Amino acid sequence: MSVVVDREGTSSRMIRTDNEHGNTNRREFLFSSAVVLTTTLALNGQPQPANAAYGESASVAVPGLSNYIEFLIEKNTVTDTSSFLYKGPDPKVQLERLLEASKRLQDIPPLAEDKKWSQISGILLGPLGTLGQTLSFIAKEAPPGVQAKAKKVKEDVFSINTAASKKNAAEVVAQTEAASKSLEDFVRAAF
Repeated sequence: MSVVVDREGTSSRMIRTDNEHGNTNRREFLFSSAVVLTTTLALNGQPQPANAAYGESASVAVPGLSNYIEFLIEKNTVTDTSSFLYKGPDPKVQLERLLEASKRLQDIPPLAEDKKWSQISGILLGPLGTLGQTLSFIAKEAPPGVQAKAKKVKEDVFSINTAASKKNAAEVVAQTEAASKSLEDFVRAAF
């Protein structure tokens, strides 16, 4: 509340100005609160649907062997066979086997650190058991230097098995890194 003073110095009337500004401030506060509340309820109320089709992958290129193999699988899924990068045995099947092998190689170092030798052996005989055959199929149709790279991958995988049988965790990790690098060199040379 404020007091207005006349020129004579006497207060002749009192004018209530706080109410006018107070209502305006309250209205602004209520409006902004309603906006915040509505936004919060809208965002937290119901989950929003994903706008992606089943099976689509990100088109962002991230370095790494698995991503490169996934790129090759995607590249070779077109129906026009003249654009294939690899024209030997069914390229999709071969590339999927290589992708699985590269992913399984990444599972070996943690198992070696935990000294789970039978699980390492299971990976080498199971998912990596067909790797040699896959490498041979691809190398048969590939340029000349690829056969030597396939042989190097096979030797590195065999070295992992040898180190695991000796229960040497550091050697298993080192040989797994060498096998991953050799597999990457093979894939880049063959495709």
